[in-house]
Amino acid sequence: GQYGLTYKAMVDVNIFNDGNKGSETALAYELPLSKSINDKLNVQVAVTGLVSRMKQPDTAFNNNLTMVRAGVQYFINEKTNLTAALVPSWNNGSFALLPDVQLETFIPDKNLVLQAGIKGNYVRQTFRTLAGQIPWIQQPTELTHAKNTEVFVALKGKINEA
Repeated sequence: GQYGLTYKAMVDVNIFNDGNKGSETALAYELPLSKSINDKLNVQVAVTGLVSRMKQPDTAFNNNLTMVRAGVQYFINEKTNLTAALVPSWNNGSFALLPDVQLETFIPDKNLVLQAGIKGNYVRQTFRTLAGQIPWIQQPTELTHAKNTEVFVALKGKINEA
C-alpha cells in the first residue's frame, strides 16, 4: 500500500434468536495495520474483538473481548522469518497478556517449511456458537471466552507422486 502501509478491516454483525425469547446481538471486528520499515522488517498493530449482548426474559448481560496485538515480523534471510508480538487482552474486563512468537524456515532440498512457536488466543464463545455445537443448550446466564495457549512445532510441505 501507499507509504508501506497495509490495512484490511473486517466487521461482522450477528443477530441470533433461539425461539424461546432468548436473543444475542454480536459485533466482531478486526482492525489490522502493517507498516513495512524496510525489506527485512514489518511492524504490525491490530485491534480485534467482540462486543455482544445476550437478552432473556428475566436478564441481560454483555460478553465482550478486546485484544490489541503489537509486534514485528523480521525476515532473517530469504528462507527464515521471525514473528514476535505481545497481545494485551481483556475478556469481560479480565486482563491477560498473551504471547505470539513464531519462527518459520524453508528447507529447500526437502521442499518443507519448519514452523515453531507459541501463540495465545481466545476461543470466542457466544450463545450462537454454542447453540451451533449443542442445539439443545439452555439459555446461558453468563458467558466468557476460553483462553488458549498453543505451543507447536510443525512441518509443512507437499507430497508429490512419482
